[in-house]
Amino acid sequence: MGFKGATAWTTVLSRSSPETWFRRLSGGLIFLALVQVLTIALSLAHIVISQAAALAVLAAAAAGAWGFDRLFRRFPETGPNETAAPSPLAPILRGVIPILLALLGLTVIVAYFHPYLFGDCLIYHLPAVHYWSEKGFVHWVAPQPLKPFFTDLFINGYPKAAELMGFVVVQATGISGLVHLLNAWFLAIGISGTALIASSLGASAEASLTAGLLFALAPVHIQQLNGTYVDSAFASAVVALFAVLSRLAAGTRGRFAAWDEVAVFGAGAGLVLGLKSSGILPAGVAGAAAVIVLGLHRRRLPAESRRAANLRTWAWIPVVFLISALVGGYWYARNLAHTGNPAYPLTLKIGDPGRSAKSVDFILNKAANTPPVIRNWPGWKQVAYVWMQGGPAHWPYSVCSASGRLGGLGLLWLLGCLPAVILACLTGKKSGPPPGLRRARITLLLCAALVFLLTPMHWWARYTVWLLGIGLPFLVLVLDKFWESRGRKWIASWAILLAAVFLAETAAGIMWLAGASRIDWYGGQTAFPAERKIGFDRLTWSRPFMTIDETRRGAAYRRMKGDFEPVLLGPLNQQRVLSPPMTAMFGMVCDPLGRRRVFVTDFPHLQGLRKLRRFLRENKIRYAIWDASAAQIPPFDRLCLRKENDGTYRYFIFEEPEDPAGKKETISPPLSAETVKTAE
Repeated sequence: MGFKGATAWTTVLSRSSPETWFRRLSGGLIFLALVQVLTIALSLAHIVISQAAALAVLAAAAAGAWGFDRLFRRFPETGPNETAAPSPLAPILRGVIPILLALLGLTVIVAYFHPYLFGDCLIYHLPAVHYWSEKGFVHWVAPQPLKPFFTDLFINGYPKAAELMGFVVVQATGISGLVHLLNAWFLAIGISGTALIASSLGASAEASLTAGLLFALAPVHIQQLNGTYVDSAFASAVVALFAVLSRLAAGTRGRFAAWDEVAVFGAGAGLVLGLKSSGILPAGVAGAAAVIVLGLHRRRLPAESRRAANLRTWAWIPVVFLISALVGGYWYARNLAHTGNPAYPLTLKIGDPGRSAKSVDFILNKAANTPPVIRNWPGWKQVAYVWMQGGPAHWPYSVCSASGRLGGLGLLWLLGCLPAVILACLTGKKSGPPPGLRRARITLLLCAALVFLLTPMHWWARYTVWLLGIGLPFLVLVLDKFWESRGRKWIASWAILLAAVFLAETAAGIMWLAGASRIDWYGGQTAFPAERKIGFDRLTWSRPFMTIDETRRGAAYRRMKGDFEPVLLGPLNQQRVLSPPMTAMFGMVCDPLGRRRVFVTDFPHLQGLRKLRRFLRENKIRYAIWDASAAQIPPFDRLCLRKENDGTYRYFIFEEPEDPAGKKETISPPLSAETVKTAE
């Protein structure tokens, strides 16, 4: 049985040519793109996406991906010019690959049982999906009676392709917790894209798959796998887009911009645009590079073929634009319709800047998001410090952060990928790679460098984790080619060092993931003091700082979380929206998604007893939560049946829930601010 299994495993690996990886990547991109298109189409028609409808969307997308593969499957799996020569590392890598798969599976399981709720997850990622689930389709969110400023800026303004995928999965399964795994759906195209780049550059089948799995286990991916930060999904889509670009640059089998490549490139660009507004950079650079590459390729064709190539190129551009607009253009079109600015909330310099648009500095909040230790440094020094993962004072703790402010790419990038890129460039002329591979290398490196330099705050790992999808293929390629060279001992020592670093960072990351609590105030900045060394003892199974124990919230909070009655949220923590009390409570009342109505207000909107009573009655409000330190509070005291103050929040219960006989819950004594501070 073992011999047969090993033989089958070898056969699968031997069939993983660039054509195979392109088919796998195509299937993933078409599937994800169709989910976007179908869901948006139903939402524009205001058709409720019930469980049956969501299952139909997923089934239709899967059928579309399968049909696309069958339609364009014109070439055999392998060919003499496609499959790389057997690798001397093959026996080792065939033992490494199952370990990487097991680590990835373990990470997904741990992530599901330990969701991460903090910061952006609770400010706008989860609330967006909640309000969609409340109505049953994607829409422009407008909470009542007050629409806070961050609703338009963050919940509505940013593209939400990743959240849309999470919404469809939750609607299809009825399992609210699956929204926290939304990045996992995109990791598949990240793995395939990285493997396609590696195989297109000449790496063996085993090495290509290894590169893809290493990409999926990057520190930022691990730390974002249990939450709704979308940088991981964005990075996977960027790598997938660059992978298709590398295929175009290499000119696989001499074909000139085959229509399947055009469709897949458009789907990839659309996903990149739909995941983050910063996707305009990689999508624009990749699109321009593709046109240049096709133009250069056209010049090498015989004279009689150039006319047809010219026509195909001019047809290629509008087709890619149309497909990418269908997949990712909805978010920009609705911004234009609601605010007059497709790039909202960013300021659009051309023409009318739109309603209340903000600058890049305001949106990114550079001053607050840059750790104090590197805040006043020049850009190159910030990049170097973060690529070193904060140095010995912070590593490996620095990789255990969803935000990745002082690390996140892992030392595999600095010690492995960068040297490999340099080696590949220096030895490229001597080894004499085929012209197609040389074009692919140059195109990838130039595009990656340009996008990296244009990305704001590019020292920040979560904004640039896609770099690993470019660097890892070069790393496995170099190890592949130099394993049996004269310097084999040095190469082996280098590989052992990289393996040790990778295992240490992955173990630390999974341990940290397993220690996540349902509410976590860890923001990634206060955890990194500028001077004091952080020891490995911080990486324990119970998070040692700033974790909130929900049981200390009191009976009012437990009662609210135990049912799905409407909740009214007032200004929390003196309306500092990005503060921990606000983020913790706003996201928590939105969980489980769509099960309870959530209203947002302030004091002026509910001033007056008659106005307050009417609002509570019309909307059947059961609970109100207000900042305990607020100076002005509506007259809840005169209408509520019960109230409680835990030092951070004030809870008001307006109607007696229907309790089973003999199970009346007594409200616990109010917690003092001092008690709460001690508990936290």
